[in-house]
Amino acid sequence: MALNLGGGLSAFREALPSDQYFSLFARGTMVDMGAGISLILGVITTQAYIQAIISAKSLKISKSGAIVSAVLIPIVGTAGIFVGMYMKMTAPNMVAGEALPTFIMQNLPPLVAGMVMATLLVALVGTGAGVALGLSSMICNDIYKVYFNKNASDKTLLKAARIIIAGILIIVAILASGNLGSLILGWSFMSMGLEEQ
Repeated sequence: MALNLGGGLSAFREALPSDQYFSLFARGTMVDMGAGISLILGVITTQAYIQAIISAKSLKISKSGAIVSAVLIPIVGTAGIFVGMYMKMTAPNMVAGEALPTFIMQNLPPLVAGMVMATLLVALVGTGAGVALGLSSMICNDIYKVYFNKNASDKTLLKAARIIIAGILIIVAILASGNLGSLILGWSFMSMGLEEQ
């Protein structure tokens, strides 16, 4: 849709600098290769993704879900790229984090826009929940149980995990309410790097 609204690929190439918008390594080979490797390792090792695969009803469903995801992710990612580029062409001073919601609200029918925004909210909450659960598991099992309470029962670990999750959510809410909330991609890469440890 964004590609059509923008006048096609040739219009995108004319309006945007090709070295910045049509290169996989626009920020430099090492920077963008590092970002790509971080993304791949983060997806492979993040508890939220692994848990979705291993908790499927059967191995067949798990495999088919992984294959469907592998097919859909590049399509959705490419669509997101074109939305961002279209918004850069039409609203060059817009904050990057506002581009997708603005595009959705301006260019989709109201009912569809509402469903897409609701889906984004569910994805946001799901991602946050997965990261909070993974981080609390690491803190609980690798720090609390090892250094503070070696003989902790399952009930005690569950209580500690809940307290840690509440603490994580409070810290994230404070950070997101300030200007730090706009560093979406940077925070994502950092969390993936922490989870790989």
